[in-house]
Amino acid sequence: MKDHRRKRVLVVGAGASGLAAAYEAAKCGADVTVLEAEKKPGRKLLRTGGGRCNLGNETSPEGKYYGTHPEFAGQVLRNLPLASLLAWYRELGILTVSFDGWLYPASEQAQSVLHVLTDALYEKHVRIKLGERACRISRTDDDSFLVHTEGWQYRADAVILSCGSPASLDKSADRTGYALAAQAGLGFVPVRPALVPLVIAEKPVSPWEGTRAHATASLLSEHEVLTVEHGQVQFLKDALSGIAIFNLSMQALASLDAGRRTVIRLDLVPSYKEEELRKFLDGRKRLAPEEQIRALIPEKLIPSVISFSRHTDLPHALKCFDVRVSGSRPISQAQAASGGIDVRSIDPATLEARTLPGLFLTGEMLDIVGHCGGYNLQFAFATGILAGRAASRKA
Repeated sequence: MKDHRRKRVLVVGAGASGLAAAYEAAKCGADVTVLEAEKKPGRKLLRTGGGRCNLGNETSPEGKYYGTHPEFAGQVLRNLPLASLLAWYRELGILTVSFDGWLYPASEQAQSVLHVLTDALYEKHVRIKLGERACRISRTDDDSFLVHTEGWQYRADAVILSCGSPASLDKSADRTGYALAAQAGLGFVPVRPALVPLVIAEKPVSPWEGTRAHATASLLSEHEVLTVEHGQVQFLKDALSGIAIFNLSMQALASLDAGRRTVIRLDLVPSYKEEELRKFLDGRKRLAPEEQIRALIPEKLIPSVISFSRHTDLPHALKCFDVRVSGSRPISQAQAASGGIDVRSIDPATLEARTLPGLFLTGEMLDIVGHCGGYNLQFAFATGILAGRAASRKA
């Protein structure tokens, strides 16, 4: 006799990937419950893209993801390419706009995206249990799951863990998802900050805090250039920040872990070649050095650049301003985290755990992190959608 009972899918975590998984599973006919430890859903979603919600990127994801096995991200995104994700957004009621390939909702407000998602879940009769922290997961004799909270237990045919990472959260950040995955016997890669300000080894000659400059930033490991980024660099009291620095941070920390001298080389005048600057400054040698470059770089950077030029010359100092890296700000100040669940134990087509059928993992929990520009949210939504579909079938 066929079992006509609606299949029960339990989603742990109400972030981007968890909400997407819940919607997709419910759309496929499952009876869905979401457990969220916080008092409100979508806490991190509201912060993405500076509150504008960077939903994806039109540029190829090739080379934009990191992890112990970064090819996993490409496999996931081939199973749910950008065109399919944009169609999914449109189905929900979200139209996107592109700014140099970076995709945002037409409203440019993360709050509107969260409202659309939660409204869609309400229409699908998905239950969202707030303030419910999952603490244990077990398998029953009939191959269903029991997810235990402090005051209840939930039975499900399939469980989707979408608990996120501790990135951008305070020291009390919940790591329950990793513990639940460990109970299921899944491999784990140590978690560390990613997309994070890099702490500098020496203090600047004079305070430069609050300065921003459009620059080309090159990452050097023992004098070897590993990668180059272009964009705004922010100068903090003891660190460098900004999108260009964030995108270098993962490889910079790996270089430091290997015991290698790690340097960020800044081209502070990227629109001009060194020869052009040399010719320009040769005509201004009658002036003091700080007067020569007064209109070339922000005022607060001038003393440090002049000090650095004593080891070389002024044109070269402007083009190759070296700042040695000693570490990073803590994970609570990071936009993302590297490490997490070893993706070798996850099927990229369904996000199902290979060793425990019926258990799925999505988004930030996995050992995958992308560049700034929407790649992480694109990966989160894609994994959630694929997991929701598969869980509703598997249940």
